[in-house]
Amino acid sequence: MQQSNWTLEARSFILNSLKLPQNPKLLEIGSGTGVILKQMENLTGHKCVGLDINWKNIKYNKENNPNQDLLLADGHFTPLRPNSFDLVFCHYLLLWIKDPTVLLREMRRITKIQGWICCFAEPDYIARIDFPKMVQQIGQKQNIALREQLVRLDTGRQVANWMRESGLINVHWGILGSHQTLRKGSGEIQTELDVLINDLKMTYSKEEIEILLSDYSRNLINEGSISFIPTFYAYAQNA
Repeated sequence: MQQSNWTLEARSFILNSLKLPQNPKLLEIGSGTGVILKQMENLTGHKCVGLDINWKNIKYNKENNPNQDLLLADGHFTPLRPNSFDLVFCHYLLLWIKDPTVLLREMRRITKIQGWICCFAEPDYIARIDFPKMVQQIGQKQNIALREQLVRLDTGRQVANWMRESGLINVHWGILGSHQTLRKGSGEIQTELDVLINDLKMTYSKEEIEILLSDYSRNLINEGSISFIPTFYAYAQNA
């Protein structure tokens, strides 16, 4: 939900920039729990199909949205016909993919000629800005933990070029804007801590994380902090 709200304005901007037909066919690759699917249906006024490789995600999504059209499949090799969709999109997905151009070529295959492919949000952790020093240290540990989970830390800066290499045309890219308050509310702080714990738990022990984040949370409450991870978007057209 937090990630979806971060990118809502950018997705609205991109959709207004595209020329979709009157009744477009829309597909999300890596639809996860279905948050983006629901928001996209609200933004476009049209139903979206979701595709995900994880059965638990599909099950959770279906339980919350029984009428949602969902497909359990690998986005690299979808059981879908060529030229089927007017818009195929993903959201925080390519950073987990070993060879993103393979996935993008499959997205291109199932997209209609002159249809659109959108990567709505892909972070660039290498270019992150964290302040003060304590926040910077935790940011570095988060990057280490993500790298050990095989996350591609420089995904954001590469998305537009991957689209070009995949044979797409009319490539556009940008960076999501970031407007924040120096001091965050308790709800924002807890969400931020939950994300950090989730990213760190594969690399560090529970005790190490508790020690690391105790001072960090106090700093957020009393002093505030700056943490900015450039998050890119890119969209392009099928030729």
